[in-house]
Formats: sequence, structure tokens, C-alpha cells
Amino acid sequence: MELTRVSRPAGSRQLFPLKLSVSLLALFLGLVVIPARLGHPFWPFPAMEKAFAGNLGSRIPDQIVLSWTGSPSSTQAITWRTTTDVEKSVVQYWVMEGRQSPSEAGKTTDTQVPPAESSTTTGTSAIFQSDLGVMRIHEVNLTGLKPGTRYAYRVGDGTADGWSPVYTFVTAVQQPQQVSVLVAGDSQSLPTNYSLWQKVLQTAVHDETPENFLVQTGDLVDAGAEEQHWESWFAAGRGVLEGLPEMPALGNHENARGGAGYFTAHFQLPTNGPEGLKELAYSFDYGDVHWIVLDSEATSWSAREQQLQWLEADLQAAKDRPWKVVVFHRTPYEVKRWRPNSDLVNFYVPLFDRYHVDLVLSGHDHSYARSYPLRQGQVAKATPTDLTQGTVYIVTGRSGVKTYTDTYQPDWAAAFASGVPQPNYLNLIFSGRTVRIINRYLDGTVTDDVVLSK
Repeated sequence: MELTRVSRPAGSRQLFPLKLSVSLLALFLGLVVIPARLGHPFWPFPAMEKAFAGNLGSRIPDQIVLSWTGSPSSTQAITWRTTTDVEKSVVQYWVMEGRQSPSEAGKTTDTQVPPAESSTTTGTSAIFQSDLGVMRIHEVNLTGLKPGTRYAYRVGDGTADGWSPVYTFVTAVQQPQQVSVLVAGDSQSLPTNYSLWQKVLQTAVHDETPENFLVQTGDLVDAGAEEQHWESWFAAGRGVLEGLPEMPALGNHENARGGAGYFTAHFQLPTNGPEGLKELAYSFDYGDVHWIVLDSEATSWSAREQQLQWLEADLQAAKDRPWKVVVFHRTPYEVKRWRPNSDLVNFYVPLFDRYHVDLVLSGHDHSYARSYPLRQGQVAKATPTDLTQGTVYIVTGRSGVKTYTDTYQPDWAAAFASGVPQPNYLNLIFSGRTVRIINRYLDGTVTDDVVLSK
């Protein structure tokens, strides 16, 4: 979150002045009635009417989410929400003894009282005005942490009755032998019901594959400029997001009607991207894997050119990294009929070819597909698991309620699973010169399990 923009992010709606002329008031009331006749799901005025509700949240922190803005082995970014009158941002944390495993992260501890040797760090906060009302969003970035260590923490304002429960997280080891990542496609759902996303997330973190962090390929919510969707998304993620770092990409549904401001307010992400796209395009390293997150919704020529120049500079700087993975929402190679994204192919794919990007993860089409290695438009069907022959593109499917009945397995796809029967999730397990890709339906059915090598 870029705090200088939180008080009024681009596209956010301001509260109407209290003194309205009769004519303006009549116009406003007329516009509020129109949506009921139109049945338009994204009409802004009903949500604007709710803006007069005032303060959101409570003194006890909620919407707690982990991410990184620095090294995963020595830092931890923590973001949360309270009412606007809670101005202080405090994290109390300490080393937990015993097992230090990603599967332990996020669990509340039996002891809610910190030991005497605990540490305290303060951060910053800012008021964010949403369509439902105002809230205060807090950010703290813990630094100087020990690699490969399990920490307990709680967040609040430092007063006895202002603390969250105690949660845990695990820092990355400096040179991990294996990196395991949970990947989820579009989790967008109904405004007040993200229970299917909750089921997918809870199933994924409790299966036999532990994960170090979560990547989402955009469209986390269905209407990014409506806070009710974020309320429901965070509520569904409770019990996981407090311990498993989330590194998301912006989707078209977050971006619509100024929703990008909500996205950057709710997450604390790296600011190493191009000017104008801070926290929407960024990169970070976890072990041997260099991750690049792009904004596929940056559609103006100037924004794309700026992102393209930044992407090439970032890939050049990371050219010696063993693994390079790019994440963005709209997929360059589609599996939904009649919805091509040739602009992305023309703009970004040549750089992926030139710098030998290993994997490209996208969402948008709500079914799962894994390509053969592709380079310069050529499909390496004879060597489907050899990453030296090209980049493998993965369409990550869906983890929410929305489905498409017109998806299909194109000629470039080595594997495909329709999103209609069930939602799905992926595990990527990097080890040495190999990566194992596992795609599962919600009921545990494995639809793809392959090891790629380079």
C-alpha cells in the first residue's frame, strides 16, 4: 500500500457534501432508483448510498494479511484494518521454539501472552475511504528476522484490549532445497458469499503438500471497487492469510471502476516496479526462484511501454537466476473461445523468449491448462517436459464460483481440466533443476501431475 494514496486512491468515491441543492438531491435520488430497473451488477450508486454508514472495522484488528516488500528470509510485511480512531500500528513478535515448518504458519498459539523476550515494532497507518465507509489500514514491516525460523506475533495499538489473537509465520531459509508455492486462479464470488473460496483455500493448506506462500493470478474479488467483496474475501481467508504470505496480481475485476486503489490499499507489496504501477507490477526472490508480477490491465500505450522497459531491465538483472516465473491476470494463450489476448502475445512474449522465462502463470479463463514448451510461436510437442525448449504457460483455473462452459483444450495445451465441474488449485514445487506441477480439483482429484526439467 502506498500510504500517500490511501486517503483517496484513484477512482475511489468521495462522500457527497452534506449541503446539497434540491436539484442535485433529486438527481441523486433518481440515479439510485435506476439500477433496480437496469439490474446492472456493477452499478455504483447503491454502494455509494452505503458510504454514509461511516466507520468500518473495530478496535480489534481484522483483515490481517502477510506479504513481503523485502527478503522473505529476514523480513515480514503485515497489514491489517481497524476503525479510524485506532491510530497506532504495533506488532509484538517472538521466536517460537520447536518445529519450524510452513505447515505450522498461521495457527494461533495456546499462549496469548508474549514472553518477556518479545520484540515490538511500530509502523504507519492511513485512513482509507471505501464505498461502504471509512477505515484505517495499518502497515508494519518486520526486519532483521532469523532465516528459517518460526515466529509468533500479534498486531494492535499496544493497549491491553487492542490486540489481535496470536498467530505464527515462518521465515524462508536462506538457500532452500525446495520451494513450494500454492497457486490459485480467480476466486471472485458473490458479494456476501466467498464460502467456496474458503473451502478451496482450507483444503489446499491442509492437504499433503506444504507451501511457503500463496500466489493469486488476479480477480481475487468480483468487484474491486466494492468493499463488501473485500470484506467477504478476507473473512473467507481468515485462519490462513495471517500465516501464509499472499503475493497477488491485479485482475480486470479488481481494476474496474477504480478498484486498483482498493487493491493497493489492502496489500503491502514491493514498490520496485515502474512509476505509475507501484505495487501492481513488482518482483521478488524466494530461494532460487525469481518472481515477476505484471499488471495485464495496464492497457494504455505509455503504461505498457513503461512496464515493458521495466520488465526487460528486471529480466536482465535476473538473467542468472536458476528460475524465472512471470505472473499476470489475462492469459496470452486463451482457453475460452472467442476471447484472444493477442496484444499480450505481441507485447510481452518476445521478452519471455529472449530471457528464457520458465513459467508464465495467468488466470481469467476459469479453466486449467498447461502448455507444451513454447518459443517464437513454435510448440515443442516432442519434448513436453523440457524447459530448455521454451516457456510453459499455465492458465490457473478458478477458485471461486464463476465458470465458463465454452472453454476447450487448444492444440498448444499438453494438459487441460475444465473449470465447470469443480474449482481447483495448483502446487508448484521447485527443487534443483526441476519443478513439479500438481493441479487438483476441490475433491482431491488430480488432473495434472508432471515434472518439468531444465
